[in-house]
Amino acid sequence: MIVILMGPPGVGKGTQAKYLAEKRDLNIISIGNLLRNEVSKCSEIGLKIKNILEETGNLVPDSIIIELVQKHLQTLLAKEKGIVIDGFPRTLEQAKAFDDLLIKLETKIIRVINLFVDKEILVKRLEGRFLCSKCQTAYNTYYNRPFIDGQCDKCNGKEFYKRKDDSPEIIMERFVVFNEQTQPVIDYYRSKNMLTDVNGDAKYSEDITEEIEYALDSAYEYPENDIRFMEQRRIYAEKAMEKLGFDNTQDAAAMIVRYISAMKDTYSLDRYDPFLCPLIRKTKKRYDEGRMYDFSVASQIAMTEAIREIIKHFQK
Repeated sequence: MIVILMGPPGVGKGTQAKYLAEKRDLNIISIGNLLRNEVSKCSEIGLKIKNILEETGNLVPDSIIIELVQKHLQTLLAKEKGIVIDGFPRTLEQAKAFDDLLIKLETKIIRVINLFVDKEILVKRLEGRFLCSKCQTAYNTYYNRPFIDGQCDKCNGKEFYKRKDDSPEIIMERFVVFNEQTQPVIDYYRSKNMLTDVNGDAKYSEDITEEIEYALDSAYEYPENDIRFMEQRRIYAEKAMEKLGFDNTQDAAAMIVRYISAMKDTYSLDRYDPFLCPLIRKTKKRYDEGRMYDFSVASQIAMTEAIREIIKHFQK
């Protein structure tokens, strides 16, 4: 499984990549980190990158980016774990070259997530961002200061720094580059029905992660021609509509069958009530507090969490 996170500078792609990796046991490919690591190792490709950045000041060519992605993608696919990609592809040429690479490697993208936030908010996020020098935990002067000023909440480090590309002039230039080079990539994936838009402006980052997870679960391709799965889908979808207020059985079924198919045996939904009830209450609380934008989505997320808990229970 390959998931791509896209969006403008400061939208939270790196943060969401970390959350998804932790919750779904995925490996992360971050183009920024890959470039920095290759340069620090003084590898052959790293020396090329260093020369381009320091002597010419130009962007790293697509050919080098693709070479770097292919190298790490092959390594991670061998570990038989899913992958979440942050910061790639950034150009239409990279996207098309990546399509060819995926065919060669016999794998595919399950979903492209486009995180969006108003530009004014993004500028404030970037201008106010500072990081712990020791553990790289990010903070913000306006939104998210450390609990104790001058001390990192995570590692107790006392030294912080700002990224050079978070200066006002560079921030504006990054938005120009994004609109010119990366927005066409978003449009490209949208035209192929591979993209889901997710609002990246929420009080709690985990709520954004949940909406991303719902998009991934909904994209799962289940066996339409399997009568047993079709019948299970119908029964569980009807139960889900009754208990959680789904608008239609198709939305409910598309998500539920993903988890039912992972179970060795089937069980009555009535046996799931101890799992469903607290999750339903938790979801309603999120919605009432304004942490979820749509109750239908919140309900489906609750069902997703419930089925996960069921699987854990019966696998013990």
